[in-house]
Amino acid sequence: MNLLPFEGFIIPGLHFSNCSIWVLNWETNPTPIDRMVEVWILWHDGKKTCYIDPPNADNILKKYHNFDEIIPADINVSETDSNISIGVVVNGVLILSVELLRKKTLKYKLLNVILKYGNKDKMAEQGKTETGMNYKSIPRRIDSISIVKVQFNNKELTLITNSPIKYSLGDGKSSKKPIISYCTHMLED
Repeated sequence: MNLLPFEGFIIPGLHFSNCSIWVLNWETNPTPIDRMVEVWILWHDGKKTCYIDPPNADNILKKYHNFDEIIPADINVSETDSNISIGVVVNGVLILSVELLRKKTLKYKLLNVILKYGNKDKMAEQGKTETGMNYKSIPRRIDSISIVKVQFNNKELTLITNSPIKYSLGDGKSSKKPIISYCTHMLED
């Protein structure tokens, strides 16, 4: 089985009172599309929406995931040493803004030392997407993050600590606490 490397980061689940938001930012990948960003909104009513940039990346997305809606968007991701900002614009209108802060914790400092010098393969998560395609996510660095502010359609979302439903996309699971995982996400060809 041939697995293709998608390099970048995943934020696997920021939980709010009405939804969970995932962000996948692939800065490099083995497709004709150089950079690809996906923002997934998993609504508590079961509906799954994906905002995607660029729009022609939808065929790649559909190979691995099933969404009720796939919406073309301009997605801006900006990172500094301490902050991460994400903006999703559809038809010229900012519909989602996410402001995150990196947290420096001993737990993640130690984990990242293990990732740097240890066997990353043993730390990998693997399974199948909801379309039955194999994946293996190999972390390079994981940071704890906190949510400064998230607005959807100009309304601030209410953060919750325990999600009322289990979010899953195939075998992939959301994180219990907000994190950003810089990784190589290997996807079946």
